[in-house]
Amino acid sequence: VVSLWHRESRMWGVTAALVLVLLTLFWFYARWRHQHWQRMGVYSPPGLPFLGHFLTNLNVGMLSWEFKEKNYKATRDSTGFGLYELFKPNLSVNNLGLYYNICIKDFDHFVDRRAFVLGSDILSQMLIAAKGAQWRGLRSIMSPMFSSGKIKSMYPLIQEKTQALLDYCDREKDAQDVIDFDDAYTKFTLDVISACAFGMEINVLQGENVEFLNAVRSLFRFNFKFFIKFLVFSVCKPLFTYLNVKSHNPTMDYFINAVKETIKKRNEGPPRGDFVDMMLNAKKSEEQKKKDGISSSFVLTDNTIIAQSVLFLTVGFETTSTTLKFATHLLAKHQQQQDCLRKELQLIVENSEDSKLNYQDLMEAKYLDAFISETIRMYPPGHVIERECTKDYKIPDTNIMISKGDLVSFPAYNIHRDERYFPDPEQFNPDRFLPENKSNIPQGAYVPFGIGPRMCIAKRFALMETKLAISELVLHYRISLAEGFEQMKLNKLPGILQPAKGISKFRIHKLDQ
Repeated sequence: VVSLWHRESRMWGVTAALVLVLLTLFWFYARWRHQHWQRMGVYSPPGLPFLGHFLTNLNVGMLSWEFKEKNYKATRDSTGFGLYELFKPNLSVNNLGLYYNICIKDFDHFVDRRAFVLGSDILSQMLIAAKGAQWRGLRSIMSPMFSSGKIKSMYPLIQEKTQALLDYCDREKDAQDVIDFDDAYTKFTLDVISACAFGMEINVLQGENVEFLNAVRSLFRFNFKFFIKFLVFSVCKPLFTYLNVKSHNPTMDYFINAVKETIKKRNEGPPRGDFVDMMLNAKKSEEQKKKDGISSSFVLTDNTIIAQSVLFLTVGFETTSTTLKFATHLLAKHQQQQDCLRKELQLIVENSEDSKLNYQDLMEAKYLDAFISETIRMYPPGHVIERECTKDYKIPDTNIMISKGDLVSFPAYNIHRDERYFPDPEQFNPDRFLPENKSNIPQGAYVPFGIGPRMCIAKRFALMETKLAISELVLHYRISLAEGFEQMKLNKLPGILQPAKGISKFRIHKLDQ
């Protein structure tokens, strides 16, 4: 018995020693990996052992844009500063010229966005997730769908939803004329996206289809289970794929099925002129080319159409709703600018044939454009822009090498608040975006939608929706701050930059028409 005990003790001792050796080796390996930027002379702020700066992306310990602000100010005259997401290097670029080169001039080295396994054959076909040749083929088909002419064709649909928003405000304001615009804009943007991307009239502003609304809220709810999946993917992509882990919220299947049903009905019924119709027409065009013997490098399928429709929801819904909340806060806080905007819009309506805002006048309204531009300068929902290196790239006139698979990021929120590019950056001043002043803004200093071939493809649509909603509200109401909701507070959850929940309440006073 004693002999057996000694043998087991020795075995445990050897095992413990082996584990200790492996941990020590792993620690030295991690330390070596976290000296990547130091070896190239790039400053890297202190990070956690093994994790690096991974948790800052999730706003753990410090909000990610505040963390980047601190390090951006300390290094803004240099190329940038280096970060680590576990062992993956990420260069946060400070230099505007380098950012321009990465996104445009040397785009062939940075074709892809951050890799992320979506756990679905359908969702992996989203434009935002597509890579290389697949992205190029999909982009070439989708770009014409977001031309000025195509966006204009959807204007009447958004006008209907904007009128529903005004009716909602009249109906839902409380005894103090206060409206919860968090709820109002959630429902408005959902009605717009559903009509234009899904081809569905869900009318949540009228209180219909509560199930659809709840599904969307579930889709954008951050939870611990998602965090674990994100961590596993970051640590070991092959394991993530091998285990067939689905990273998307199960609620996503609800929307996938909804689009499938829409496509089925659309093939059997009349067209609506919405995004689904455009995609189906593009598919028919590609099929006709094939019949005519014209080869195509990309095949558009029903699954591809479903993926883009779901993408339209996941990307366009929350960002536009967020921009509207920021814009309304700034309208309420800055009454002089609200009056200037109202005067411009009233003059446009007075000179229009039908006393309404038409598409052309809306998109050409100078002060309206300046107001929205200044809003997303101060509060860009996409506060950081990322690209993944697809071919080794040496930054000109430096010793810095970006290897294939490494990330580069551009801290848009911090660049937008750099006094070298925007004097008094904390001051809300739409005048800086008026035509006579725009030339004072350096190229690459204002990038709320990104730049280059992988910039936001739906920029025109997002601006049209935002401008129309804000314009109609300003024409019909005076918007002011509600008591107890005077200060802007930002949401601390990971993801886009957005106001904290429950603070977007404003007082509205109906104007005489």
